[in-house]
Amino acid sequence: MNVSPGQTVHVTGTASGFSAQPTVNFTSSGADNIASTACTVGGAGPWTFDCSYTASGTTGVDNVTVTGSHTGDTSDTDNATVFINAAANQIALSPPSQTTAASNCANYTVRPSDSGGHFLANYPITVQVVMPNTTATQTLTTCGSGPISGVHDTISGGNETLRFVVTTNADASATSFGFTSSVAGTAAVSAYDNGVDSNVGPSGTFESATQTFTAGGAGGVAVTPGSVTQVTGTQATYTVTVTNGSGQTLSGQSVREDVTSGPDMTPSNVVPSVCGTTNGSGVATCTLTNGGTAGTDQITFYVESNGTPGPQSGEAQGTATAIFQAAPTFTGITLKCSTPGGTASNACTVPLSQHSVTFTANVVNGTAPVQGAPVTFTVTGGPPASVSPTTGSATTDASGNATFTVTDSSPTAGEVLHVSAAIGASAPATATATFANPAPTTMTVTPTTESVTEGGSPSFAVKVTDQFGNGIAGDVITASNLVGRNTGKTINSAT
Repeated sequence: MNVSPGQTVHVTGTASGFSAQPTVNFTSSGADNIASTACTVGGAGPWTFDCSYTASGTTGVDNVTVTGSHTGDTSDTDNATVFINAAANQIALSPPSQTTAASNCANYTVRPSDSGGHFLANYPITVQVVMPNTTATQTLTTCGSGPISGVHDTISGGNETLRFVVTTNADASATSFGFTSSVAGTAAVSAYDNGVDSNVGPSGTFESATQTFTAGGAGGVAVTPGSVTQVTGTQATYTVTVTNGSGQTLSGQSVREDVTSGPDMTPSNVVPSVCGTTNGSGVATCTLTNGGTAGTDQITFYVESNGTPGPQSGEAQGTATAIFQAAPTFTGITLKCSTPGGTASNACTVPLSQHSVTFTANVVNGTAPVQGAPVTFTVTGGPPASVSPTTGSATTDASGNATFTVTDSSPTAGEVLHVSAAIGASAPATATATFANPAPTTMTVTPTTESVTEGGSPSFAVKVTDQFGNGIAGDVITASNLVGRNTGKTINSAT
């Protein structure tokens, strides 16, 4: 424990394992040399004890030994160390300000001293970090290998407050500690003398610093899809996601597009143009327009960071290919989706729980399937933000089929997805998928004929299914005799 010169020291604890209340005494050596002295003992087992004395008027260290004994029982001892420090008169907190990328450890040192300029060893300094936070998610944490204890983190009034205690090194040297934030922002840092209570704000002697966490520069570029096949003279579309070194998405990043080889190669004397700027989710949509010549373009998407035109080593970048080919010979293209339990058509119905719908385009030349035809899919009609993707491309297989799956993370009953499929500038095929709540549509009774002896009870099994062929639970079924000796009478009901 830490005390100031002249302060009353209380070494407290419990004594157990004795047959009756023990006698507890203590001795001290070091700054205060104290012969065996009785401690106050209370309780009813285990017994509490308080060994108290007044610390000397000079700084130093007391080694306290506490001994408990009782006639007929084995004695027991324990030790405590008391650090006698003058109160901190000045606190050096370094650096006074710094900028660190979010999720990286912001490292500081603290070194308190008394009024005589003596640095204080084993001295508790409380650190407070306050940063704006309007969410309910903790963003601040301690980091590094410093001697940190008593961590408290609260979010209130639009701010997050992280407090903890740093105990200075035994040799009184500058003591290191660290903290980090998972998001960008500016934090106010305070180091103050508040004993070991880390849940109270600054008072008395304290020092301040300013910590800025930045989103960091671009550290990664992810491109999807990795390859697109399209008809000559059309566009290839890509989704580019930019992240920092910690994997967090970055908004407002200008993405450049450099075609390094192929029919649409960027001339060496032309600076690659910005193809898109990342949104709040770190995503930009980039397109490449083919000049009408067939071939394969190799594309590098990158974020410029060093001022030299073109993607350079060390800059965040990702690659993709665009294959442009002459339009295939075909006479027809159709687009269908499937209602669960039904057949494929250009108008399907799906349950809300399904979320995803797969649309299949079929390309033929006469009656023969066309393989290798590049099909572009588009969700039309202004779909809600919960729908993705809204565009895509695929190449037909040996059966002339290419598929496109659309997902709505939160569909609503009656919502309609409108999708088109086209090859180059050809007239598109269209299809719709409607989300619906399941409803009872079919009832099956087995057996259809039942023979029983007079006075007996016939038994039937009834199954109710929805429009998707799924069984429905909880419906009440009432059966009535429609013809015969018990015409119109209710036979039984069940759920």
